[in-house]
Amino acid sequence: MASVHITCAVILSLVGVVLSTCPSGDLSFGGKCYFFGKDIENERRGHDICKARGGQLASINSKAEDDAITQHIERLPLPYSIGGYLIGAQDEITEGTFVWEDGTSLTYSNWGPGQPDNYVSAEDCVTYYRPLGLLSHYQWADVNCDVAVEFYICETSITFSSIFGVLLLFQTTKSDKNISIIYAKNGDPVELSCRFTSPSTTHVWRGPKRLTTYSLDLVINEDLEQKDNILITMNITTGNYILRILNYGKDNEGLYQCESVVKGHLTIYKVEIKSAEEPILGIVNETGTGVILGNEGAKVTLECKAATVFPSVDLHWTTNGKILTSSQSYTFTPIRNDHKRIFTCIANNTFYETRRSIQLVLHYKPYEIDRGNIDQHIYEAELGKPCDVSIKVSSFPKPKPSWSTNAGGKLGVWGAEKDSEEIFTLFSTIVPEISSHLGRYNFVVRNNIGSLKHYIELKSTPVILTPPHAICNISSHIDLECAITLEEPPSGFSNMWLHQINGIKLRTFSGMTRENISILQISFCDYREAGDYVCKWITANKEFSSSARVTVHDQPVISKRSVTTTKDSVSLLLYFLSDPKPESIIWYQDDKVIATNDTRFTQLVRQSRIEHEIHMKNVKQKGFLTSLTIHNYDSDGSGLHVYSCQIQNAFGTMSAEFENTTNFYVKVSNQSGNVISKRIDTLSERSTEEVNLRNIQSSCSDYEKINSEYFRGMDLRSRDDELKNFVIVQSNFYEHPNKYEDLDGTKKDVHEYE
Repeated sequence: MASVHITCAVILSLVGVVLSTCPSGDLSFGGKCYFFGKDIENERRGHDICKARGGQLASINSKAEDDAITQHIERLPLPYSIGGYLIGAQDEITEGTFVWEDGTSLTYSNWGPGQPDNYVSAEDCVTYYRPLGLLSHYQWADVNCDVAVEFYICETSITFSSIFGVLLLFQTTKSDKNISIIYAKNGDPVELSCRFTSPSTTHVWRGPKRLTTYSLDLVINEDLEQKDNILITMNITTGNYILRILNYGKDNEGLYQCESVVKGHLTIYKVEIKSAEEPILGIVNETGTGVILGNEGAKVTLECKAATVFPSVDLHWTTNGKILTSSQSYTFTPIRNDHKRIFTCIANNTFYETRRSIQLVLHYKPYEIDRGNIDQHIYEAELGKPCDVSIKVSSFPKPKPSWSTNAGGKLGVWGAEKDSEEIFTLFSTIVPEISSHLGRYNFVVRNNIGSLKHYIELKSTPVILTPPHAICNISSHIDLECAITLEEPPSGFSNMWLHQINGIKLRTFSGMTRENISILQISFCDYREAGDYVCKWITANKEFSSSARVTVHDQPVISKRSVTTTKDSVSLLLYFLSDPKPESIIWYQDDKVIATNDTRFTQLVRQSRIEHEIHMKNVKQKGFLTSLTIHNYDSDGSGLHVYSCQIQNAFGTMSAEFENTTNFYVKVSNQSGNVISKRIDTLSERSTEEVNLRNIQSSCSDYEKINSEYFRGMDLRSRDDELKNFVIVQSNFYEHPNKYEDLDGTKKDVHEYE
């Protein structure tokens, strides 16, 4: 059976016609095309534009070429016919020696009068200009390369295809099966090229949509929508027929085809341009938003995944600019320094790079900080007196300290104070009673990740302060005696006393000093004398100290009064200090005792933190709060009352009043449900306002005997749980039962500071 060959014949009968490849409007001279462009920023911009067009800024090598360019410019319409044009000469490398862009020396020049002048030593480029205005011919002048020149001249080489009535028979070569695919990013330039064997061969570029004809040889189709966005060039040296897309966009996506005739055969090169996609990246195992949790010493795996995009992506993990792995997962064993470290997954497909970061939040075992002082765990202790010890640690989660060995002293309970999210001050107390109790005490700080083992070293202090705990009142005085027992002469030491409460420094004193002993006398004590007294012996380079605690027994002291309101009630709040603890608290309405079973009221007392001024410093201490809540009930219907409270302890009585002169009164409905009227001047509903103390009545000795009926016959002074039931208990049959909170009755009756 005979084989069948399918051929396609194309007859080109362009007899005696030479096709020039210079685009319309360009000047053709001496085998080159000259393009005259407008609007550039500087020489470098002109260079880039000409290069993108497949050429360079013009080089002029003869008077004939110079005259041809000048005549062409003068025939152009305004403003092209009067503007200055940048050409390719410059002397940036060697001042005064001008060369063309390809590095060749000038064989011809046409400088204007006084040119080149290198004005202010900053003119390295060359422009065409009219030195004497419109009536003069164009000449050359040197200019600043960074100054905008309105116009420029590009040159490219001309190729010709001569067709003299030749009948060409093209045999198609089947090449559809191999279509190259490339990717491009919006806004980027794209270059496509196909090979040719001879510049005399006819070449055609086609492209989207439907393989529209883009160019014949170097001539661009004038009807093409994309004509201003493409350039067609030939590189004779490499044998490439090139299509350049200056600014790629979605409209340029699709199939492109280059056709050329090689030895009578039609050769087709096909390439498809696809838009590159930006990777969509996610971290697979993040515990929370931007966070992954881990434990010190336990393996952690970081994993990221990119959605399928084109072209495909490469994934790698980095931290602090260092590449950890070139894959989508990274497994490692973290150490404490990795806590809160940022790890970044990077997806790159050449065109786009996408990053996602995650922070490692690490649970780590406790470790000690602030180790600048090597003796920070050595404490000077006095026998029979508490020695406060502490250590600062960093731990996540919160640490739990405990003693592990004991040198014989009495050990206190460990406490932890949170300084910041992960910094804690751990503190406790050791009481050495005999000299053998001095020495090393080991302790362990743990969390659920691990532990820190450490120690406290006790050594004797040369300062002895007696008594270590003194008690006084308004009718007594105390002497604190401080002795330094060093062998060196005490004359080299100075002495001072410091009074403080809860670490707040209140006053300094000079005691009565005799040789190695200093005595501080405190007389007629009231609550302002309570606190810690530190005795210091000081030289130029040494300091020794010891402290004693002074407890003051005094009558109750009112710290603050306030009134709070709600829609249905008014509460009178009284904050006070009392050491010893109060024995009785009685509320009055118009000097009449408010009975415990009066359902119009609710009475409450509890321990509370109070703040008051001592020696011009604000001090927070543990105190008490008593309150009276007045419900919407008024037995006599008058609506205007004076309320007062009387507080008694073993050393005196204190009273405080709430009345209309302090802008407070209550007018409420009676039991029949008449209109409710209530007023608290300057106070709105659910508001709180401080009420200034109006009057304080006190007695240190002759105080009114409190009727024990109001306390159910309790002798609060004689029992360890003296405040446990220090609340008036209401019957469950009443509509408004009293509310109360138990006080901590387990603590000893001593004055305590935080």
